[in-house]
Amino acid sequence: MKSFFLVHKNFESLAKKEINELISQSSTIHPQVVACSLQSKEEYLTLLQHSQSSRRVLFALTAFKDITTLNLETINLPWPDIFSNELTFKVEVENLTGQDNRFSLSKQIASKMYLQLEKYQLAPKIDLKKPDILIIAFFNGEQFFLGLDFSVQEINSRAYRVFPHQASFKGDLAYYFTQYANIKHNHKILIGFVKDGSLAIESALYLNKLPITNLQKTILSKIPYFQNISPLNINSQNNQLIYAFDENMPNIIAAQKNASLANVKKLINFSKHSLDELDVKYEQHSFDNILFHITTKDEEKINELYYQVDYTLKSSGHLFLLTKKTVELSLSRKFELIQSGELNHGDSSYRLWLLQKK
Repeated sequence: MKSFFLVHKNFESLAKKEINELISQSSTIHPQVVACSLQSKEEYLTLLQHSQSSRRVLFALTAFKDITTLNLETINLPWPDIFSNELTFKVEVENLTGQDNRFSLSKQIASKMYLQLEKYQLAPKIDLKKPDILIIAFFNGEQFFLGLDFSVQEINSRAYRVFPHQASFKGDLAYYFTQYANIKHNHKILIGFVKDGSLAIESALYLNKLPITNLQKTILSKIPYFQNISPLNINSQNNQLIYAFDENMPNIIAAQKNASLANVKKLINFSKHSLDELDVKYEQHSFDNILFHITTKDEEKINELYYQVDYTLKSSGHLFLLTKKTVELSLSRKFELIQSGELNHGDSSYRLWLLQKK
């Protein structure tokens, strides 16, 4: 039994780390795919419910080089316990160049699926608009990874992102930034210029080990193979609080609404105040980690930011700065540069800075 994590480029190592943290299982990195060995169905449901690094968490079927080598008969799977005549499916090919190529391959895979299911007197219908199950064939440039997606929608889009900010990003990207920022359990964390709350929400979800995907809203409850199976109990009881602020009240309102939808509103202390009020709002040397998402309009505030962070951050605490690639930052002598880098993600490019207070 395996799971295929489909991830964005440069997220493979992060996904491998996440898998180990969630279920302590080994995994193998391929370009944009991490293949994970599973010991139980419970482990798969745990990954599906909690993964923050992935686009999709597939229940793995097989990998193949081309359609002529795809043999579904060799897959050890109780087909009648997953598919039925009442459930619908759709085959979707991802990351293969050319719409005609994708359409042709999806038809050939669907044909092979029907031949396999006919052996069990099964003939589920294809629904191209609202299928119950997606059969994903992802091409990573080397081979195709074939698996079942019971969420159907890409989970990195996050259901809570109803009130996005123009400088916002999806959940997997926000999670990537929190991990780069080196946030830890039991650390006191402040997130500045919170915008729509993505960084704060992903931090709260991670530190408190809360669900990302609501399994009750998937088709899993109607699939016999997963009946009476629950995710592993990994939820934390710490109720770790995140502190977050913004200078703009509409941003605070949007962030609070998104946090409510993510079921973490009680775990984030949102506050509306200006940057120069940090030294009166918070105690001196009280935070282990401070994260700032800096846009172009915030560049002029960098000296004030360093002053305020120097006051509120503990000795040897970490300051994480996130900017667009075009933003230029000067570094303060009060901090040591631990790590910096760039991340190209779709049409956007980011610069990441991890500093430590001297």
